[in-house]
Amino acid sequence: MVNHHLYTVDQSLGYSLLDWGEIPSPARAVACGDGPVVLEDGTVYVHRGSGWELELSILPISGATPAQSISIGQLKAKYAK
Repeated sequence: MVNHHLYTVDQSLGYSLLDWGEIPSPARAVACGDGPVVLEDGTVYVHRGSGWELELSILPISGATPAQSISIGQLKAKYAK
């Protein structure tokens, strides 16, 4: 992914780059393959030859998981038994 464009390598054309076109969303891509792209807001787009189509409107992606900060001393005390 570069600037909302998915690029793949086509070995049949002597290792040339294929540009699948711009994904129609401002959200950043978090995963991609040969066609499907998962965006940070949970939407999934699939390239079907003529362009990008919305595959899933939302996956259960809710951003970062909240975590507590803990010191080494607290961690040692928790497991010191």
